[in-house]
Amino acid sequence: MRTLLVAGAIFVFLCVADIHGDVTTTKPKSQNIDYISLLEKGIANLMSNVSTQGIPNLSDLTSLFPKMDVQNFLKILQRLNVSIPTQSQSYAALNFLNSSLSRLKPIGESIQSSFQASQNYQKMLSPACNAAMGTLGSQLLSQKQWALQMIDSWGKPRAGLLEGNIKWRGMYDECMDTVAEVDGKIAFETNSCGANIPTPLMGPTGKVEIIIGMCLPSACVNGDPYLIADSFLSFIPTTPKLTTNFAWCQTEPDYDLRTTITICVCGAFLALITLATLFEILVVHPYQKNISKIPVLSDITASKPTPEDVKDVKVDIPMKPGVIQTMDHKPAVATKYKGLCSKLLLSFSAWSNGRKLLNAEQAGGSMGAINGIRFFSMSWVILGHTYIFLLLQQAMVNAYPFAKRMLERRTFMVITNGLLSVDTFFTLSGLLLAYVFMKEMKREKGRINWFMFYFHRFWRLTPPYMLVMMLDIVLFRYLGDGPMWTPDGLETDYCKESWWTNLLYVNNFVKTDKTCFGWAWYLANDMQFYWISPVILVPLYFSKKIGSVIAFLFLLGTTIASGIVSKHYELPSTQYSIVPNPHSGAYFNKYYIKPYCRMGPYIVGIMAGYILYRTKGKYKIKPPVNVFIWIVITVVACLVTYGPYEETMGNWMSVDVAALYNATHKSLWGVCVSWVIFACVTGNGGFINTFLSWSPFIPLGRLSYCAYLVHPIIMFVYMRSLRQAVYATDFVMIYLFLGHLVTAYLVAFVVSLAFESPMMGLEKAIFRRGEKKKQ
Repeated sequence: MRTLLVAGAIFVFLCVADIHGDVTTTKPKSQNIDYISLLEKGIANLMSNVSTQGIPNLSDLTSLFPKMDVQNFLKILQRLNVSIPTQSQSYAALNFLNSSLSRLKPIGESIQSSFQASQNYQKMLSPACNAAMGTLGSQLLSQKQWALQMIDSWGKPRAGLLEGNIKWRGMYDECMDTVAEVDGKIAFETNSCGANIPTPLMGPTGKVEIIIGMCLPSACVNGDPYLIADSFLSFIPTTPKLTTNFAWCQTEPDYDLRTTITICVCGAFLALITLATLFEILVVHPYQKNISKIPVLSDITASKPTPEDVKDVKVDIPMKPGVIQTMDHKPAVATKYKGLCSKLLLSFSAWSNGRKLLNAEQAGGSMGAINGIRFFSMSWVILGHTYIFLLLQQAMVNAYPFAKRMLERRTFMVITNGLLSVDTFFTLSGLLLAYVFMKEMKREKGRINWFMFYFHRFWRLTPPYMLVMMLDIVLFRYLGDGPMWTPDGLETDYCKESWWTNLLYVNNFVKTDKTCFGWAWYLANDMQFYWISPVILVPLYFSKKIGSVIAFLFLLGTTIASGIVSKHYELPSTQYSIVPNPHSGAYFNKYYIKPYCRMGPYIVGIMAGYILYRTKGKYKIKPPVNVFIWIVITVVACLVTYGPYEETMGNWMSVDVAALYNATHKSLWGVCVSWVIFACVTGNGGFINTFLSWSPFIPLGRLSYCAYLVHPIIMFVYMRSLRQAVYATDFVMIYLFLGHLVTAYLVAFVVSLAFESPMMGLEKAIFRRGEKKKQ
C-alpha cells in the first residue's frame, strides 16, 4: 500500500511537471506563473488519463519542470500559508530542489520500467478479471469505502520477518464481508487470495518465503492472482526483482458423490443409534423394571428347613428332596429381549454404551494402573503435537526464536523426545496381549481359536479407524474456512491411491510418499506386531526356556536392525535441533515408522505380561530392594529422555553413538514402563499405584484409542481456521494443549459412542463373546 501511495504521488508530480519546460540550475529569471493552478490541473490530468494513457515519458526529468525565480517561489509559499524565508534562504532552497531533481532521472526510469511491466501483466489477465480490477481501480481513486476496505484487507509487511513472521495473510473476514457496490448494483464478489514470494533473505531454515494475502474480485481465477501479485511486485525496487512462484484463491468445496455417500453412512449410524436408544429407554427398560417386581422361585438347599425358610412356601409346588423352593423378590432375568435381533439393535444404544464408557468401577483383579498410564501417554502425545503441528503449519509469529528458546531448555526434552510416548503404547499392547493370551490358553488347555484371535483384533481396531478416516478424507474440507484453509481437505487427492494401504495395515511400507491419515503409521506397526506375536507366545506358553530364547532373538534382531539403519543413513538421535542435521530427513521414513526398528518395547511388554501371568500378580519385594529398583529405573528413564540434549543444541554425536542410542533407547523405555506396571500390580507401587489407579482414569483410558484417532483432525481444524498467526509463549502453549486435550476426549466420547462401542457390541452379539466365559 505504501508503494502504491508513493507511486501515486510521483504520478501526480510528473503529470504536473509535464505541462512546462526545462529547469536549469542557474539563477532563475522572473516569470509570472500560477503554480497552484498548474498543480490542480496536474491532479485532474492524473485522475482522467493515468489509467488509460499511462505515465508520461520519464527519460529526462530535468526537462519537465518550469523555470522558477524567487518571486514565484515566494508566491507559492504565500498561497500555501507558509512563513516567508529570507532571499538567501530562498536561493538555497531552490538550488537544493534543482539538484535533487537532477538525481530523479534513474528513479524515473525505474518507475517507467515498473509501470510498463505492470501494464504487460495487466494485458495478460482474463477479460473478466481485467474488467473487475478496472472497476476496483476507478472506485479506489474515487475513495469509495468498499474499495478502500478491499485494499485495507490485504496483507502488509510486518515486524519480525527474520524471526518467522512471514505469513502476512491480511484480514480474511474484512475481505469476504466487502460488498462491491457501484450505482446500486453488485459489481463483483470478493475472494481471499494469496501469493508465495521467495526472497533472498536468509532465515534459520534457509531462504525466507513470504506469503501475502490479497483481496481480489472473484472473477480473478487460475493464473490471474499470480499476474496481479507480480504486477505489484514490479514496483518494489529490489535486486534481483521479486516474483511470485505460486498464487491461489479460496474456492468453495463441492458436494460430490463421496460427500453424499459419507453423509448417508453417518445418517445411517445416527438413525440406528437413535432407534436403539429409544427402543431401550421406552421398551426394554420399562419391561426390565416391571419383570423385576415379579416373584420368582429360588432354591434353598437345606436338610432341615426352618420356619423362616418355609413361611412363604405354597403347598401346591412340587418339592425336591433336600431343597426348599420359596417365593422371593430378587430381580428376574428378562428373556423377552435377549434374542439376536434385539442384541444387534441394542449394540447401537447410546444409553447403554454411554454408561459402559463412563463406568469408573474397577473390575476385580484388573491392572488399574494401566488406565492412568494410557491417559497420561495420550496426553503426552497431544502435548508434543501441539508444538510440532503449530510449527509445521507455520502458524507462529515468532517461530524461530521460540523454537530456539525451547530447545535450549533441558526440561523441554520431555517434549522434544516425546516420541517415547508411542513406545509406551507398544509396551502396553505387548503386555496385555501376553497376559490375556496365557490366561486364554490355560482356560482352553493349550488350544486357541486362531480365527477369533486375529478377527477380534482386526474388528476391534478397523471399523472406528476406517470411519474416522472417511470423515477426515471427505468432510474435513467443510469444517472451517480462512486464509490458511485448504479447500481440498487435509489429505492429498482424497487418498485415492493409498487408502487401501491403511485398510491392510501396510501404510508404513507401501506408498509412504503418499501417506493417508499420516498418524496411522502406529496402527500399522501395532497390527504387524500382533500378526507375528504367536511365534513368541505359543512357545512361551509351553516352554519358558524356548519361548524366552525366541523372544531374546527377536529383541536382538530389532536392536541390530535399528543400529544398522541408523548407521547406514547416518541418522541423528533426535529429529529436532537448533542446527538442522542434513540426515534428519530420512529419520521418519527409514527408521521411525519401520516395524523392525520399533518392535523392541513390544517384545519387552510381552515378557512383562508373561511374568505377571506366571506370578499371578503376586510378588513381594523387600522394601530396600524395591526402592533400589525404582531408583535404577528412574535413572534409566531420565538417561533415555534427556540423553539427546546435546544434539538438540547442535553438538552432534558421532554416527556410532547415535546408532547405539537409536538401537537401544526404545527397548530400555519399554523396560521402565513394564517395571511400573509390574510394581503396581504386585503391590510394590505405593502411592504411584494409588494415583495411576484413580477411578476417573478408567473411562479416560477407554477413550484413549478414539482420542488418538481424532486429535490431529481437531488440531488441524483449529490451526487452519486461524485468521492470524499465534504469538507463542509458555502460557499460550499450555492453554492450547489443554484445549486440544479436552476437546479431543469430548470428540472421542462421541466417536466411541457412534463407531467403536457398537462394533464391539455387534461382535459380542454375533459370536456370543463373554457368554462362553461365564459358562
